Amino acid sequence: MNGEAVGFSKVSFAYGDKKGKRTEILKDLDLSIGEGEFISLVGVSGSGKSTIFRLITGLEEPASGEIRLHGNPCSNRLGMIGYMPQRDLLMPWRTVRDNAALPMELKKRKQHDNQPDLDNMLTAFGLAGYGNAYPGELSGGMRQRVSFLRATMTGADILLLDEPFSALDAMTKLFMQEWLLEQWQLKKKTILFITHDISEALFLSDRVFILKETPASRLEEIKVPLGRPRSHQDAGRPKILQLKQAMIEGFRKQAMP
Repeated sequence: MNGEAVGFSKVSFAYGDKKGKRTEILKDLDLSIGEGEFISLVGVSGSGKSTIFRLITGLEEPASGEIRLHGNPCSNRLGMIGYMPQRDLLMPWRTVRDNAALPMELKKRKQHDNQPDLDNMLTAFGLAGYGNAYPGELSGGMRQRVSFLRATMTGADILLLDEPFSALDAMTKLFMQEWLLEQWQLKKKTILFITHDISEALFLSDRVFILKETPASRLEEIKVPLGRPRSHQDAGRPKILQLKQAMIEGFRKQAMP
């Protein structure tokens, strides 16, 4: 593994309600993700996946413990991480180009100074000729490409993708998974990916982290036994199918103790 991109040391976090009741989500959690890795987080709803994302982005702060970015303790993480939500959240009144350029505007970088780069990125993301189109004119897959481009235009080396393909039809989802791997291999970013789809996690990832308990004090780690590059045909290999079945059985026991 290369240098560390994201690290947690003994991180604890709890949510409180208006009555003062606290619900522990993470307790003394350790986590280490290498530079350039593709990691998937899998777990039942409410197990802490999105909380981990919110902590990494700086939208939440831990009650205790340390969060590191690129090996260094980091208490001010806002704006340092690229984030792609489950819904594309594109602004319907802005063109594809203007939606993609939003991170540059927020960082007060002049768009015209970056226009050649943005046009090149539109081409690289399969959006050539759509720069002046509006979100309502795009397919679901193309909207997700714009959303991923917007996350990339933050300039961040770490990208968090929160179930970005869950709303797509099955065929488009397969195409988008392969496209995402192509982009990841070209850009060499570190990607953390939340999904409820075990097949998706195994196809995309170097490692899969499973959240099995609340509060989460440890993550079960599965190293995916596939090389790179890979295709969906590789997902049908016996060792991957066996691993998928074992994961399904594990979640079944978790849901029905």
